[in-house]
Amino acid sequence: MKFMILANGERKEHPARRFSHYVDGVRFWFAIHDPVDYTSGLTVSHWDSGKRLLHISPMVLAASYRMSNAEIARAEINKLVGRVGAIKVAEVLRAAEAEA
Repeated sequence: MKFMILANGERKEHPARRFSHYVDGVRFWFAIHDPVDYTSGLTVSHWDSGKRLLHISPMVLAASYRMSNAEIARAEINKLVGRVGAIKVAEVLRAAEAEA
């Protein structure tokens, strides 16, 4: 069990699997949380702080059925980095590690 921080700030224990990914040349650890119900996809959070990074929709999971959940999460993190920039994402992750 690993915790994640919900949108309302509540800390919730939830099953998770750990994986790492490099952002801006730095290795960070993340958690993949299973769906809370059958209609939602996966949630990716920062391992140490529990802060949610992104949500993987069921449509993305269906389109990527040959990939593992960690591979799908890495691809989604890369999309996030493409949208906002590697420096910004790494900065936020470093701040999350400092808070943890």
